[in-house]
Amino acid sequence: MTIYDLLTDNLAILRRFHRNGVATQSIRFLPLYEEWLEMVGKGYKKQYVEQVLCDKYGYTPRYIRIIVKFMRDEVV
Repeated sequence: MTIYDLLTDNLAILRRFHRNGVATQSIRFLPLYEEWLEMVGKGYKKQYVEQVLCDKYGYTPRYIRIIVKFMRDEVV
């Protein structure tokens, strides 16, 4: 399979990504967001969750909040 084949086979989803301003590199945030959902779902306070994820991933609390907000954005 070539890059051309990959792009044409996935053209519809790639256009949707582009239309919603989602870069394919955003997949790197999936594990972080899944941990966020799990910890918040267990009842941990958001500030504590932010600190745990900051320590684990090396991001600032503000950047963690940005990632969480980004993952919650609705798409068209």
